[in-house]
Amino acid sequence: MGSVWTAHHLSLKVDVAVKFMDGAFHVGDETMLKRFQKEATAAASIQSPHVVKILDFGKDESGRPYLAMELLHGEELEQRLEREGPLPLALMKKVIVETCKGLAAAHAARIIHRDLKPENVFLCREAHERADESGAFGDVSVKLLDFGIARADRELSGTGNLTITGQLLGTPMYMSPEQALGRRDVDGRSDLYSLGVVAYKCLTGKPPYEESDTVGEIIVSITTKEPRDPRELRKDLPPAVVAWLDKALDKDRAMRFQTAQEMAEAFVAACDVRKMLVSFSGLDVDDTGKPDVDFDRVESTRTSDPPRSAPVAAKTASVRPAKREAFPTWLVVVFAAAGAGVVVVLYALLHR
Repeated sequence: MGSVWTAHHLSLKVDVAVKFMDGAFHVGDETMLKRFQKEATAAASIQSPHVVKILDFGKDESGRPYLAMELLHGEELEQRLEREGPLPLALMKKVIVETCKGLAAAHAARIIHRDLKPENVFLCREAHERADESGAFGDVSVKLLDFGIARADRELSGTGNLTITGQLLGTPMYMSPEQALGRRDVDGRSDLYSLGVVAYKCLTGKPPYEESDTVGEIIVSITTKEPRDPRELRKDLPPAVVAWLDKALDKDRAMRFQTAQEMAEAFVAACDVRKMLVSFSGLDVDDTGKPDVDFDRVESTRTSDPPRSAPVAAKTASVRPAKREAFPTWLVVVFAAAGAGVVVVLYALLHR
């Protein structure tokens, strides 16, 4: 795909990350360069604190295109997963909500990521912050990387194939069924499916389908097989989170979450925020107990597929905030016995 370097921007006088694109780009092909410029401009237009900022783009002396991006400090989500294994729900709530905020902004700008995976989700920290003994950092914020590049590569290739110069566009295990089948009408719901795969792997340590070295086998699994039950890999997952994963990974995109905001709110509800009373980057609970994800009501792009809500009613019902627990049975018995004792004493006094 390319190589990333740290550099100093002479005009802006700041350190930046520079990504040189190669492989799919043929030096001197002006049509390809114009399309790359169009995609880079579109990606730079995304206004969200949860998407890496593109500061500049162009081509070097040899004709290779490059992107100059803000320099981030921290680690990829994949690095955290490899070091710690399955991640806690508290961290995943932050990852899901802030990733969805970035996706909502992109989809509103009619931009689809197409290559969402743990390597493209970055956990940012302050430049001066030190890691703890485990190698992790304290409070982090989430930024999405490589927006629009996978889409640009596919368009610049001039073909509808999944490969260019032997490299796969997008990572097969994280592709939605419609993307894996090469459909031309892929929309934002494909990104939401990919985020579901990311969440599955982060929560269980494994992808939803058996890994294979053969791309064809992976695509067959994605398009024809059901994901394995995540409780086989992590027994303590709440049933509502399992239901959320089932809906996120539905092969029919009309049955999945239709917007990034809907997906984030459902995950927060599945984690039962009304009882945990936690707050992550503007995430809170309103007076009705409904999670307030504060998306500023950004609408993601919808397509012509009509959503069909009836078949998923059972799944949706299972991710509502849990009801308040009743009094423990033993406490009710104690109060009942005490009350009975008082009645007996009063009866005895009145009939002396």
